[in-house]
Amino acid sequence: MGVMQERERAVDRARKVFRHGASTTASGEKEKCVGVLVELCQKHRLVLHDLDPQFPRRLDIALLRVKIGLAGATPSAPGGAHGHQRPAGPGTRPGTRPSGGSGAQGPGRAAAGGYQRGTGADPREVLFRAMGAPARKRWLQGPAFSQGLRRGLGHTGAYERLLAEVRSLNTSNVGAGLSEPELLRWFEAVLSRQGSSVPCKPSSTTIYDDLATYCRAQYLAETEQRRQEAQRRKAEEERRRAREVRAEQDRKAAEQRRKVAEERRARERAADQGGPGRTAEPAYGAVAFSRGFEHPAEAQLYLKVARRWVGPGANLRSSTRLGRWHVEFTGSPAVRAAVESAYVHALHDLQLAAATIRAEAARRRDEALRQVEAAYSQQCEEAFQVAVESYTA
Repeated sequence: MGVMQERERAVDRARKVFRHGASTTASGEKEKCVGVLVELCQKHRLVLHDLDPQFPRRLDIALLRVKIGLAGATPSAPGGAHGHQRPAGPGTRPGTRPSGGSGAQGPGRAAAGGYQRGTGADPREVLFRAMGAPARKRWLQGPAFSQGLRRGLGHTGAYERLLAEVRSLNTSNVGAGLSEPELLRWFEAVLSRQGSSVPCKPSSTTIYDDLATYCRAQYLAETEQRRQEAQRRKAEEERRRAREVRAEQDRKAAEQRRKVAEERRARERAADQGGPGRTAEPAYGAVAFSRGFEHPAEAQLYLKVARRWVGPGANLRSSTRLGRWHVEFTGSPAVRAAVESAYVHALHDLQLAAATIRAEAARRRDEALRQVEAAYSQQCEEAFQVAVESYTA
């Protein structure tokens, strides 16, 4: 797209925003429209005449506020950056400026030297005025923002614009999905910090850019910390449940071993009472058991569990038939029940451990994707800024 086409689109959008701001009755909506218009005018070098042929050929923010229906919301400051911005009087022709040249020199001095006490520069304009990093840093550390970012924003449209960006980030794939009250509490807490905490990056051009970048960075850092804390709490809860399950398994296993021992002692007493002329049943009524498995890992686990319960005469063995794995052993029904119970509990523990490993792998994958997306977004912003600087050089 050519430069002229881009400017025409900007003019068309600016006119629509101006008409919307002039027609609405909500002061907050009017403030938002003024903020958007100032940014469009500064970015594409538009003047009020581009919004309406009846307006003068200059960017007069105070006059823009009057025309959009915010008359008296921003008083002029004599001798400062906006000493010339008042509605045209009877003796003033549209498109002319008062004598003395204060309107032409005030903004330039503020942009070049940053905040200076007594200049009278309007923070509403300064938020969207292009200036270098040193000048933006002096503004953020000056009286306008030294008592907190919220105080420096005042009733400008920047507050709603920043909040809208944070809301969009909160509902994105890297957001934490905070509720509206939680998000507002976090946003107000961030804006209560002093302006000196906001870094002025060379890739930014306005104070609003620095504030938006700062809010995004704070949100991502704090939500990542919340995400890690939630994962730690979830992992601790899973470990606690695993300990409870293991304790219950140990209790049941001990009870099963006690029953098996009692049965063995009962059989031994019965054999002793039979006398020398009576022979006990082979292996005290032992029965051969077999179980098939689809997966070799499950068969291997069952084999290891069975070795802890059956005796040396149990003929414990494993085999493969028709693509299935089988484990066979000889023992009493009580021993079979003990082996089955121990296997089920061990399988549950291993499944919990595997789920924890999969969750950690998914978290690392999501974190890698978030970092790649953040780096891509930053590179896109820097690439556009480089293109703009190359064009305007």
